[in-house]
Amino acid sequence: MPDCLDYASSTILPAVPPLDTVQSDLLRRLRRAAAGNAASPEGVTLLGVSRREVTATAVLTVAITWTTEVETRQGQEGVWSAIHCRNAAELDAALARDLDMETASLETAHRLAAVIGSPDGAFRDGDAPPTLPAIRGPYYVHEACRCCSGGGVCACTGPGCRGGKVACSRCGGVPSGEDGEDGRCEECWGRGVLRCASCDGGGVVGCADCAGVGNFTHIHRPRLCAKPQHGIVLPPDAPASVRAFLEETGFARFTELAETQPWTLRHSGTQLVYERAGTLPLVTLSCRCDGVTFEVELVGPQAELHAMPVFLDSLLAPALSAMEAAPGPDAFAIASSIRLTGTIAGSILAGVQPDLEAIASDHEGCVSRAFLERAAAVLRRAHRAAGLGAARQAWQQAAAALALVPPLVAALDLPGLLTGATAGDPAALPLRLSWDLGIPLLAGGAAWLTVRDRVRRAMEAALGAPPVRPVAQGAWPWLVLGAASLMHLAVMTGWHGGLGVDRVGPGDPAGGPRNEAALDGGADRPLPPRALSPEERIAAGQRALARLGLYDGAIDGKPGERTRAGLAGLAGLAGLAGFTDAAPGEPFEALLDRAVAIASDRAAVRLSTPDLLVGPGWSNATRLRIAPQDYQRIAAAFRNALAAPGNAKEWLSEDGTRSGLLTVTGPAADPRGRSRPCFAFAHTVTTPAGRDGGVPSRACLTDEVWELVE
Repeated sequence: MPDCLDYASSTILPAVPPLDTVQSDLLRRLRRAAAGNAASPEGVTLLGVSRREVTATAVLTVAITWTTEVETRQGQEGVWSAIHCRNAAELDAALARDLDMETASLETAHRLAAVIGSPDGAFRDGDAPPTLPAIRGPYYVHEACRCCSGGGVCACTGPGCRGGKVACSRCGGVPSGEDGEDGRCEECWGRGVLRCASCDGGGVVGCADCAGVGNFTHIHRPRLCAKPQHGIVLPPDAPASVRAFLEETGFARFTELAETQPWTLRHSGTQLVYERAGTLPLVTLSCRCDGVTFEVELVGPQAELHAMPVFLDSLLAPALSAMEAAPGPDAFAIASSIRLTGTIAGSILAGVQPDLEAIASDHEGCVSRAFLERAAAVLRRAHRAAGLGAARQAWQQAAAALALVPPLVAALDLPGLLTGATAGDPAALPLRLSWDLGIPLLAGGAAWLTVRDRVRRAMEAALGAPPVRPVAQGAWPWLVLGAASLMHLAVMTGWHGGLGVDRVGPGDPAGGPRNEAALDGGADRPLPPRALSPEERIAAGQRALARLGLYDGAIDGKPGERTRAGLAGLAGLAGLAGFTDAAPGEPFEALLDRAVAIASDRAAVRLSTPDLLVGPGWSNATRLRIAPQDYQRIAAAFRNALAAPGNAKEWLSEDGTRSGLLTVTGPAADPRGRSRPCFAFAHTVTTPAGRDGGVPSRACLTDEVWELVE
């Protein structure tokens, strides 16, 4: 065969001996395993073939052992030409001494070897040779019967037998009198007992084991037998492939695979040792694939191969290292360029576990399981890293869009624009919450769906195939959506006071300055007032008295009689005595401010808690059915009742399911002794749960806020 030219290194390789059929077939298998996994068009190149002979020895060890056949005879007999032993202990000692000496004798070894002949036929099927009669023996010993202890008889075990007598079953064992007397038992003749039928009254019966003889003679006839053991002995420098091949094929095929010599026999103690030497051919093929050199060893005359070499582990090691160092998409690009790793990558992209056993079988065992597991682990990490990278970019862009949602919801009061809400007549709570919570939730859901779609498209563009399983996004969704939720809550709470709060000014449906009183649940508090002239102050008091029904004159800003009469009526309403005797200075101005505070929408009522609405003694059903949107209506009824004591003022809920009657019964004493204006009032509420009147309560004015007091 001409020299092989290695084009990669441009060197002349040594001449390769001609290959036989088995070796050529092996080379084709190696090249098929390398196809698609190596860049070289030739795949596997044969560098050289070498042959050597390995000597092995098949060893058959036949251990000579002995056993006995026992014959039992009744009575004591002397056995002709047999050795007599007095007891069992002496018999055991004689057998051990004489038989051990016989099994170790050369004469016995020759006898057994003559029977065995050639081990090829005697032990081919694993059958042991026939047993041989021993030279010594037989041996016999006399032994007493263990059942009767040598007496030949045993105690009677008949039913109810006691010393040969049994109780009469007819009379129950009770004597009935002397002979000839009336009433005696006809069965036992009045004695109460009968003779035992088993022992005939003797109380003993013959021993069934020894038939009444009382002893036995045991005759022991020794036999020799052989126990074979097989094994193959190799020299210490024998190749591991030859050792593994012989362990796999076994002792039975040794003569078929090796060029053997005849059996030799030697005697060693109690063993016969048969040995047969043979030689096994070992053919080594030196190969190279893409610069990786490896060897293939074939054993036996037919060049049987113990295992294919895992040369692909070394061949693909650089590619695997490159996949470990490359980012996710680049790792899959490197893996797809190689048939073996491409199969694993395809399984991971398809969303199934790679069948490593099938992949190793497809490559004819030229790759190890450890290499396949490492490659699969690298590609799984690359797939996860690619998904996390795409998710990180998408969620970073989504975070910028989500950051605009809280300011948009806070700055634009859509419920107020749609309903024309004011501080006194706010929009419905479901509408306000749907804007404050619904828009952020829709934005978060839209961001989730958008990011998931973008991640899938990014993975498809990066890996060349759409992901089948959901792509891992790590903690990015929780981080971005959680931060957006906290930001929205902070903006709505810190900037506008909370969720579901109308952000409109008084009488300004399009929005306006921040209304602190509306956030407290009460009527609008007055803005910081400008300095009023005395005429403007009196005119404001006149308008307030006219609203309360205490003034019917002109609004001219002059403190006339009608104005003072209206203030007197207000004093009676507020329970303020003695103001008419005061100078027309401070008390007069205080009453003007009080009239404005009571009559105008800026008369504050504490609505952060429903104390004024549902005071002590109300049922839970009533408390739960009073809705926050009812507070302003009840507050207006309370102010109107203050202006007309004794007259019930009605309020009605927006949906018409709840209503109430609120009556101010008149002035009341301040329970705290602070001389505050206090009024007693009653409040009866009707809900779908029934009518509830609660208990009469008192309200006192403190810092322009009406509060419920005990």
